[in-house]
Amino acid sequence: MDSCSLSDNSGHTSPPDKDVERPANLRTLAVTLKEAIRRVIDPGTSIHAGLVVDGEEFEIAIDRGDVEVRYCTPVDVEVSIATEYEPLISVGDSGLSLQTFVDDHVHLIEGDPAKFDEFLEILGRAFGALVADKG
Repeated sequence: MDSCSLSDNSGHTSPPDKDVERPANLRTLAVTLKEAIRRVIDPGTSIHAGLVVDGEEFEIAIDRGDVEVRYCTPVDVEVSIATEYEPLISVGDSGLSLQTFVDDHVHLIEGDPAKFDEFLEILGRAFGALVADKG
């Protein structure tokens, strides 16, 4: 059995799906993002950001290294970006470079360009950690 095969309790294996499937509920993404960001964030970092994925809104609050990711409409953010689920997951699976993701799939909704760069750098480190865990 290769490392990418899926196995059920009876020992039956099947290859993983080739296409990324959007979950019925994107709220689960909040847990993954929180954990990934928490693992790479510097203790002195503070930023309040919005992330819109396929129209679903998340609020990411980082306060001196403490991370909260909530499935809600972001309020009073310093920066807000929008993207699609499939490219976001492709970055996490290392199927899409961070630069291509940013260039082709990230849209600044509001905010200061410096905060935009800071937020993208945080997400880049978070996705880098996810990719390293899978390797």
